[in-house]
Amino acid sequence: MSAIEIVTILLTCFTISWLSVPFVKKMAVQIKAVDYPDTKRKFHKGVIPRLGGLSIFLAFLIGYVLFGSNFEGLDHVLVGAFIIILIGMYDDITPIKPMVKFGGQFLAALVVLYSGQFIISEFVLIPGLTIEFPTWFAPIFTLLWIVGITNAVNLIDGLDGLASGISAITLTTLAFLAVFDGSNFAATVTLILLGATLGFMVFNFPPASIFMGDTGSNFLGFMIAVLSILGYKQAAFASFLMPIVMLGVPILDTFIAIIRRRLRGQSIGEPDREHLHHKLLDSTASSTKTLLIIYAISALFSATAVVYGIRKTWGLTLLAILLICVEIFIEKYELIGPKYKPVLSLVAFLKRKK
Repeated sequence: MSAIEIVTILLTCFTISWLSVPFVKKMAVQIKAVDYPDTKRKFHKGVIPRLGGLSIFLAFLIGYVLFGSNFEGLDHVLVGAFIIILIGMYDDITPIKPMVKFGGQFLAALVVLYSGQFIISEFVLIPGLTIEFPTWFAPIFTLLWIVGITNAVNLIDGLDGLASGISAITLTTLAFLAVFDGSNFAATVTLILLGATLGFMVFNFPPASIFMGDTGSNFLGFMIAVLSILGYKQAAFASFLMPIVMLGVPILDTFIAIIRRRLRGQSIGEPDREHLHHKLLDSTASSTKTLLIIYAISALFSATAVVYGIRKTWGLTLLAILLICVEIFIEKYELIGPKYKPVLSLVAFLKRKK
């Protein structure tokens, strides 16, 4: 894929998304798909339209017709994405119960699985170390991956530009790896979605004039989950550890939230104000600073995935260092709880011994 082709895809999809946002904003206001501020978990002061994800979806569809329709194999993904969009739009207009939302996500994932082309059959950690899944387990793992990543991106959508920015960083990494490996199909589809996301981000960066809503966060999560499988299956050097590392921020934030809520006896679906972005915002008192810090963390995970794709040993070394730093970060900001500080406690103990 040439540089001209890459720029053409990005600019075209960026422009379509950017031009469609004002129309989506008007529609969201007319059908009352808007977000009201509160004092607990939301940070905006005025009434903000939702449904911004519809702009991303429309730009993606048009971009796919223009640049990706000559490829085969994405029909089931588009059907699954349409289900995700319908569920998200309905939720943005009239909030629905979590189980209904989960049901829609599982249905969309099942449609993708039905194609038979997006099944994770093995887990390659490093060359020579491959875990092959039993035939019955592979579709279950794939289903859980798609639904899990969809919800991980959805859960981190708690600050202007956060979910869209992390998605853009992840998509940039996926596109780079696909182009590097010569996987034109994966590269083209990923670039289409990246351009659509960047066009929306113009309106979503703090202070946001529109939110992507569940329509956008679920769609981006769903597509990133599927594209990571596509890139993994097409790229010769890939390991499934790479998409996990690339999505380190939303995966860790979701995993930590589950642990935190279970330790407190809460439902894992119960919202709270102790996600990564909440803690950083309390510390920095600045949405922009918080956003840039999380972008930097996400970029470090993505860079580690790229290094791992090129040199496995170096990548694993960087990943180990990064995870130690993340553990210290988790303890410092008490993301699991004020009493969870094993590494910091050990460091304090060793200092006292000296």
